[in-house]
Amino acid sequence: MVSKSITQDQIRKLIKRTQIDPQIKKYTHDSKRFKNLTTFRKWQKGKTIYTLSGKNGELLGLIWFGKKRNVLAPGYAFTFAIRIYPPLRGKGYALKFMKEVFTDFKHQGVWLTTRRDNLPAIRLYKKFGFRKIAEAEKELVMAL
Repeated sequence: MVSKSITQDQIRKLIKRTQIDPQIKKYTHDSKRFKNLTTFRKWQKGKTIYTLSGKNGELLGLIWFGKKRNVLAPGYAFTFAIRIYPPLRGKGYALKFMKEVFTDFKHQGVWLTTRRDNLPAIRLYKKFGFRKIAEAEKELVMAL
């Protein structure tokens, strides 16, 4: 189930998962964003958050948009990120999740950054229609 919200229980699970998931640690800055409830609340301001949940409300995925400019992505107003958690990771749910939530933002100029070595994410973003617009040290900047 996709919701345009995140529950208190999901926030707690997100914080816990962030500290133990090796892929999240390797490819994202989430360990700083979601270190604890205080850092989450500070990060949350101005974000539109969507969750992908299991039948029992289990947090299986997260997408967020935030109004943020990037000098490497002029003309694109919103940043975007997605996380899919086990047991769904690698099973095609990310693309479906993106298709469902992008109706609100697809025409507003969306950009993202991803590590160059995060090949599964790059393939996903390209499949969805993102294209590379710039490169920075270890990251690609992509836009839709």
